[in-house]
Amino acid sequence: MTTGTKNIKMKRLSLLLLLLLFVLPSFLAHNGQALAQDSRMDVIESRRIAFLTERMSLTPEEARAFWPLYNEYNKNRDDLTNSHRNKWPDAKVASMGNDEAGRYAEDLVLHMERSANIKREYHEKLKRILPAKKIALLYEAERDFNRMLFQEARRRSRESNESGR
Repeated sequence: MTTGTKNIKMKRLSLLLLLLLFVLPSFLAHNGQALAQDSRMDVIESRRIAFLTERMSLTPEEARAFWPLYNEYNKNRDDLTNSHRNKWPDAKVASMGNDEAGRYAEDLVLHMERSANIKREYHEKLKRILPAKKIALLYEAERDFNRMLFQEARRRSRESNESGR
């Protein structure tokens, strides 16, 4: 191997190491954020399960039938929402033309109709495994849990803003 070939290989290796030096921290930070996000979602999901189970007073038999169905419902609902978001990423109605805004509005109404159809489908399935009162308690508990999460987020935001002053 000649000196010139060695120099080219050393330059390439140096460039690669330099590139890794700048890219790797960004990559690790992004993955760390994703892991932290997943961890937060896991904590929220655990809290949701405990909250709903307690509020609905599910028996062990009811819980065995309820949770797989409820998880299936949430997956279908999330899939629908993700599909809509992927179709309209960063949708800003103010910057849309009239035709595009019309398509967006129609798609939004269609999304709401599909969401209501999923809710109806799983409501009927729930009626086969739970008494009506527990289904009503589920809807109330879902609303209360979401309200609680929203209030916690608002409180954290306020505390963060106050500490940043």
